[in-house]
Amino acid sequence: EMMVENMESHALEADFIIVGYGSAGKSARHTLKQFCPGASVVVVDPFVASSSNDNNSSTLPSYLSQSVTKLDSGKRMVYLADGKRAIRYKHSLLITSGSRGAPPPPSIIDTRAASRVLEMRSTSI
Repeated sequence: EMMVENMESHALEADFIIVGYGSAGKSARHTLKQFCPGASVVVVDPFVASSSNDNNSSTLPSYLSQSVTKLDSGKRMVYLADGKRAIRYKHSLLITSGSRGAPPPPSIIDTRAASRVLEMRSTSI
């Protein structure tokens, strides 16, 4: 409990967080940067190299090579697998798990937000 409180008090803050950087994640980032050029956007994906930023901030990276272990919509927090960091989002969290993916595991979704999880799939086979 103390570790979570510490993570929350030292959380990074971004306007938008995108979890997953496949086609949908790339498209979402491009669209956000196009229509909200001043917004900070952080991509979290274990298969993308962490990088410096284009978020007009010296402390907020654009990409984090991490997995997400917990989402809390009430606190607007995303907790990272390293157990040391969390990111607070101001506007929105986008989960872009891929076209053949599955919904996020129930264990990482705040039960109060479960009704707002929308899974979208292509209708073509």
